[in-house]
Amino acid sequence: MANIPEMVASSADSPGEIYDSINIPVKDAVKLYKKAILWSFAISLGPIMEGYDVILLGSFFGLDKFADKYGSPGIAGKRVISAAWQSGISCGMLAGCIVGLVLNSMLAERIGYKITLIGSLLMTCVFICMTFFAENIATIEAGAVLIGIPWGVFQTLPLTYIAEVIPICLRGYMATSINLCLVTGQLIASGVVRAFSTRTDEWSYRIPLGLQWAWPLPIIVFTIFAPESPWWLVRQGRVEDAKKSLRRLTSPTCGISIDIDREISIIQATNEQEIFLSNGAGLADCLKGVNIRRTEIAIVAWMIQTLCGFGLVSYAVVFLERAGLSQTNAFSFNIGIFGLGWLGTLGSWVLLEKIGRRTLYLAGLAGMFVLLIGIGVLGACTQGSGVSWAIGCLLLVLALVYDITIGPVCFAIVSEVPATRLKIMSMGIARSFYNLFFIITNILVPRMISAESWNWGAKAGFFWAGSCLILAIWTYERLPETAGRSFAEIDLLFEHQVPARDFAKTDISQFSFELENVQKANDFTEERVERV
Repeated sequence: MANIPEMVASSADSPGEIYDSINIPVKDAVKLYKKAILWSFAISLGPIMEGYDVILLGSFFGLDKFADKYGSPGIAGKRVISAAWQSGISCGMLAGCIVGLVLNSMLAERIGYKITLIGSLLMTCVFICMTFFAENIATIEAGAVLIGIPWGVFQTLPLTYIAEVIPICLRGYMATSINLCLVTGQLIASGVVRAFSTRTDEWSYRIPLGLQWAWPLPIIVFTIFAPESPWWLVRQGRVEDAKKSLRRLTSPTCGISIDIDREISIIQATNEQEIFLSNGAGLADCLKGVNIRRTEIAIVAWMIQTLCGFGLVSYAVVFLERAGLSQTNAFSFNIGIFGLGWLGTLGSWVLLEKIGRRTLYLAGLAGMFVLLIGIGVLGACTQGSGVSWAIGCLLLVLALVYDITIGPVCFAIVSEVPATRLKIMSMGIARSFYNLFFIITNILVPRMISAESWNWGAKAGFFWAGSCLILAIWTYERLPETAGRSFAEIDLLFEHQVPARDFAKTDISQFSFELENVQKANDFTEERVERV
């Protein structure tokens, strides 16, 4: 399981052979936990749906038939969706997400992950009706706000589930796969919108909207049959159910089996340790004692995604069009940007466990700082097609750097830093701050770029480079390395206020008193895995 620091493996040839779970071959972990991996991917279809929906509505703003139906008269009599409505719809969705995150924080720990997710999917089915059958832009706005509520659940619940059912050596890969799911949804939406954009009737946007109904039903079916998180079941005192769930998450017939009782004892020990170290498991407890630091790290790690200058990437197409690229090719180029998200996430898997979360975050911010300075310098030069091409290409490189580092790695960090008893609530707070600052950057970036507003153009790179520098300093001083650490180990490191820079090299055996409390239920350092 995700909190086991060591595994003791035995085989017919080598009985009692000892492996460290951090270094156990990934292929063995994949065999043992292949069911957990498959169930995690099934639950992660929610973020794919979210990625699809987010891109969908934004893409419609430039669609003529959508503007004819819901827009108002613009220049030369052509109907357009006003900037005010565009901002209102985009920000409304994010506001709905914040509401959903709050509800998820209150409900998931009480009624379970599965029931919360199924309820959110049913809400999605209903709220899709509002946008599909909408007759005016105000109904579109209302539908966007309401559909944002279940999206708030999809933003954190699948990630929490993954963190609790996947073992240490695979946890980083599976957590970052959430970014892959989001990008997959964005790619699908971009392809669907382009495929139907040539239609000259209302179905050019209604069909893509209707396709949203294709997502909830299969996800509901998968969720019904998925095992509940053993960690949640243990926290509810349902130990026997937790054992049944764990059996369904592992594959003992693959040649490796685990001692279920011993595994559950370790989960119980970690839960008891967190109770011992910090009483309470409510929303307010995220801001008390040592949990303040853990919540701060989750908040800022997620905020970095919005404050590192990545928002400029969406304007790469604008600069390429200025350089002479046709609108059709520019749209295809935009799809390519989402493709970079796929490649970047896969690339991060190669580096994640070798380099670590903290180093990748620092490297990403440093790389983006240099690129943003370059973009700012080009923005200060005399503008021409060559300069526009250079800016557009640098923005694409910026996207690739982000997608290898900050984009996917953030999900690993925020799933590991909070205490397990407060994970749902801490992640809800952190993601709410992300959405809040995403609203702010959505307001700032268009004004920076637009010639009718602040008219900074590419010189906005200087502003975001400064932001990157500040965030890099915070990362160096405050972001700990959690790679390869069990949840119990992370608890102890935070409880003893170990500096972020020392997390990776600190030996937790020095914290003997707390280890005794962990070892009450089980010898904290070992788990028996028998080869069959």
